[in-house]
Amino acid sequence: LCELQPQAFAQLKSSIGADRRAKLFAMDGYMGLRAFIPPPERRGLVLVDPPYEKEAEWETAAEAVAGAWRKWAAGVYVLWYPVKDNRAPAAIARIFARRGVRRTLRLELQIGPPLTAGKLARCGMILINPPFRLAEEAKILLPWLALILESEESSFLIDWLSGE
Repeated sequence: LCELQPQAFAQLKSSIGADRRAKLFAMDGYMGLRAFIPPPERRGLVLVDPPYEKEAEWETAAEAVAGAWRKWAAGVYVLWYPVKDNRAPAAIARIFARRGVRRTLRLELQIGPPLTAGKLARCGMILINPPFRLAEEAKILLPWLALILESEESSFLIDWLSGE
Protein backbone atom coordinates (compact mmCIF):
# COMPACT_ATOMS: atom_id res chain seq x y z
CA LEU A 1 0.00 0.00 0.00
CA CYS A 2 1.28 3.42 -0.92
CA GLU A 3 0.13 6.53 0.90
CA LEU A 4 1.78 9.93 0.73
CA GLN A 5 -0.18 11.80 3.42
CA PRO A 6 1.49 11.22 6.84
CA GLN A 7 -1.74 11.02 8.86
CA ALA A 8 -3.38 8.56 6.46
CA PHE A 9 -0.17 6.51 6.37
CA ALA A 10 -0.14 6.36 10.18
CA GLN A 11 -3.75 5.12 10.16
CA LEU A 12 -2.89 2.42 7.63
CA LYS A 13 0.09 1.37 9.68
CA SER A 14 -1.91 1.11 12.89
CA SER A 15 -4.75 -0.83 11.28
CA ILE A 16 -2.91 -3.29 9.04
CA GLY A 17 0.79 -2.71 9.55
CA ALA A 18 1.21 -5.80 11.73
CA ASP A 19 -0.07 -8.10 8.98
CA ARG A 20 3.03 -9.69 7.44
CA ARG A 21 1.22 -10.06 4.12
CA ALA A 22 0.89 -6.28 3.81
CA LYS A 23 3.68 -3.94 2.83
CA LEU A 24 3.28 -0.23 3.45
CA PHE A 25 5.17 2.53 1.71
CA ALA A 26 5.07 6.22 2.61
CA MET A 27 5.20 7.34 -1.00
CA ASP A 28 3.14 8.72 -3.84
CA GLY A 29 0.85 6.05 -5.30
CA TYR A 30 1.64 7.04 -8.87
CA MET A 31 5.31 6.44 -8.14
CA GLY A 32 4.32 3.11 -6.59
CA LEU A 33 2.53 2.10 -9.78
CA ARG A 34 5.72 2.64 -11.73
CA ALA A 35 7.93 0.98 -9.12
CA PHE A 36 5.89 -2.12 -8.24
CA ILE A 37 4.29 -3.05 -11.57
CA PRO A 38 4.64 -5.77 -12.69
CA PRO A 39 4.65 -7.71 -9.43
CA PRO A 40 6.34 -11.11 -9.14
CA GLU A 41 2.91 -12.74 -8.90
CA ARG A 42 1.04 -13.47 -12.11
CA ARG A 43 -2.29 -12.31 -10.69
CA GLY A 44 -3.25 -9.37 -8.56
CA LEU A 45 -5.44 -6.37 -7.88
CA VAL A 46 -4.38 -2.73 -8.07
CA LEU A 47 -6.73 -0.25 -6.36
CA VAL A 48 -6.13 3.39 -7.24
CA ASP A 49 -7.88 6.01 -5.09
CA PRO A 50 -6.45 9.41 -6.06
CA PRO A 51 -7.14 12.51 -3.97
CA TYR A 52 -8.67 14.37 -6.95
CA GLU A 53 -7.45 17.64 -5.47
CA LYS A 54 -5.78 18.92 -8.63
CA GLU A 55 -7.60 20.02 -11.77
CA ALA A 56 -5.86 17.47 -14.00
CA GLU A 57 -6.06 14.57 -11.52
CA TRP A 58 -8.43 12.63 -13.80
CA GLU A 59 -5.90 12.63 -16.60
CA THR A 60 -3.00 11.88 -14.27
CA ALA A 61 -4.83 8.90 -12.75
CA ALA A 62 -5.99 7.52 -16.10
CA GLU A 63 -2.55 7.85 -17.68
CA ALA A 64 -0.89 6.21 -14.66
CA VAL A 65 -3.28 3.25 -14.72
CA ALA A 66 -3.00 2.90 -18.50
CA GLY A 67 0.79 2.94 -18.21
CA ALA A 68 0.71 0.26 -15.51
CA TRP A 69 -1.64 -1.84 -17.66
CA ARG A 70 0.84 -1.69 -20.55
CA LYS A 71 3.51 -3.12 -18.24
CA TRP A 72 1.20 -5.74 -16.68
CA ALA A 73 -1.87 -6.37 -18.78
CA ALA A 74 -3.01 -9.41 -16.73
CA GLY A 75 -3.66 -7.39 -13.56
CA VAL A 76 -7.07 -6.29 -12.33
CA TYR A 77 -7.13 -2.51 -11.95
CA VAL A 78 -9.79 -0.53 -10.08
CA LEU A 79 -9.81 3.25 -10.40
CA TRP A 80 -12.22 4.91 -7.95
CA TYR A 81 -13.60 8.35 -8.73
CA PRO A 82 -16.11 10.84 -7.35
CA VAL A 83 -18.65 12.06 -9.89
CA LYS A 84 -18.56 15.82 -9.74
CA ASP A 85 -19.55 16.14 -13.38
CA ASN A 86 -19.99 13.72 -16.27
CA ARG A 87 -16.99 14.94 -18.23
CA ALA A 88 -14.30 13.31 -16.11
CA PRO A 89 -15.42 9.65 -16.39
CA ALA A 90 -15.81 10.15 -20.14
CA ALA A 91 -12.29 11.62 -20.30
CA ILE A 92 -10.89 8.58 -18.46
CA ALA A 93 -12.65 6.29 -20.93
CA ARG A 94 -11.18 8.23 -23.87
CA ILE A 95 -7.65 8.00 -22.43
CA PHE A 96 -8.02 4.25 -21.93
CA ALA A 97 -9.35 3.85 -25.47
CA ARG A 98 -6.44 5.87 -26.93
CA ARG A 99 -3.95 3.74 -24.99
CA GLY A 100 -5.58 0.49 -26.17
CA VAL A 101 -6.80 -0.63 -22.75
CA ARG A 102 -9.29 -3.50 -23.15
CA ARG A 103 -11.90 -5.15 -20.94
CA THR A 104 -12.96 -1.95 -19.18
CA LEU A 105 -16.12 -1.84 -17.07
CA ARG A 106 -17.62 1.27 -15.44
CA LEU A 107 -19.83 1.03 -12.35
CA GLU A 108 -21.47 4.03 -10.69
CA LEU A 109 -23.85 4.46 -7.77
CA GLN A 110 -25.83 7.57 -6.88
CA ILE A 111 -27.44 7.68 -3.45
CA GLY A 112 -29.13 11.04 -3.43
CA PRO A 113 -30.12 13.98 -5.53
CA PRO A 114 -27.51 15.31 -7.97
CA LEU A 115 -24.69 17.28 -6.45
CA THR A 116 -25.50 20.47 -4.61
CA ALA A 117 -23.08 22.68 -2.72
CA GLY A 118 -20.19 20.28 -3.26
CA LYS A 119 -21.77 17.23 -1.59
CA LEU A 120 -20.79 13.87 -3.00
CA ALA A 121 -23.84 11.81 -3.90
CA ARG A 122 -22.39 9.72 -6.72
CA CYS A 123 -19.18 7.81 -7.21
CA GLY A 124 -17.87 5.18 -9.51
CA MET A 125 -15.16 2.74 -10.40
CA ILE A 126 -13.59 1.88 -13.70
CA LEU A 127 -12.30 -1.66 -13.70
CA ILE A 128 -9.80 -3.11 -16.13
CA ASN A 129 -9.94 -6.91 -16.41
CA PRO A 130 -12.86 -7.18 -13.96
CA PRO A 131 -13.44 -10.58 -12.39
CA PHE A 132 -15.56 -12.98 -14.40
CA ARG A 133 -19.29 -12.32 -13.99
CA LEU A 134 -18.79 -9.06 -12.04
CA ALA A 135 -20.98 -7.13 -14.50
CA GLU A 136 -23.78 -9.66 -14.02
CA GLU A 137 -23.40 -9.55 -10.24
CA ALA A 138 -23.41 -5.74 -10.32
CA LYS A 139 -26.82 -5.87 -12.06
CA ILE A 140 -28.10 -7.47 -8.85
CA LEU A 141 -26.02 -5.64 -6.25
CA LEU A 142 -26.23 -2.02 -7.43
CA PRO A 143 -30.07 -1.89 -7.59
CA TRP A 144 -30.16 -3.53 -4.15
CA LEU A 145 -27.74 -0.95 -2.74
CA ALA A 146 -29.78 1.87 -4.28
CA LEU A 147 -32.91 0.43 -2.66
CA ILE A 148 -31.43 -0.26 0.76
CA LEU A 149 -29.94 3.24 0.99
CA GLU A 150 -33.53 4.49 0.77
CA SER A 151 -33.07 7.45 -1.46
CA GLU A 152 -35.75 8.42 -3.94
CA GLU A 153 -33.10 9.63 -6.36
CA SER A 154 -30.78 6.62 -6.20
CA SER A 155 -29.52 5.28 -9.48
CA PHE A 156 -26.73 3.18 -10.87
CA LEU A 157 -24.76 2.66 -14.05
CA ILE A 158 -23.19 -0.50 -15.44
CA ASP A 159 -21.38 0.15 -18.70
CA TRP A 160 -18.76 -1.76 -20.66
CA LEU A 161 -16.45 0.92 -22.04
CA SER A 162 -14.48 -1.62 -24.04
CA GLY A 163 -14.64 -5.36 -24.50
CA GLU A 164 -11.93 -7.80 -25.49
